[in-house]
Amino acid sequence: MNLIEVDKPTVKKTVVVYAGRFQPFHKGHYDAYKRLVSKFGADSVYIGTSNDQSGDKSPFSFKDKKEIATTMFGIPASKFIMVSNPYRPVEILKKFDGQTTQYIAAVGEKDAKIGRAHV
Repeated sequence: MNLIEVDKPTVKKTVVVYAGRFQPFHKGHYDAYKRLVSKFGADSVYIGTSNDQSGDKSPFSFKDKKEIATTMFGIPASKFIMVSNPYRPVEILKKFDGQTTQYIAAVGEKDAKIGRAHV
């Protein structure tokens, strides 16, 4: 029997999006980000968060969170991206070829407990 190999797209790029509310962005978030960068490279890792300030548990705006992450932790501003839904970061992913880009979602432990994979 001869097997016919189906043409599969070659993965040329890996994009990791560390998603969350980050209310506020803190050392634990930064440690997770550093682990992701160590594993996948600084060019591949993005942080996705929204501008949602509804409710008492979300006092920080996107601008506030980005300022904390970039000034206190040195995260490049180009890697901290505002998204409508952190768990569906289309604003980041639309920049890449969907046929040759591998997407990895990374979330914190709290989110992982409700059924999402974590760092």
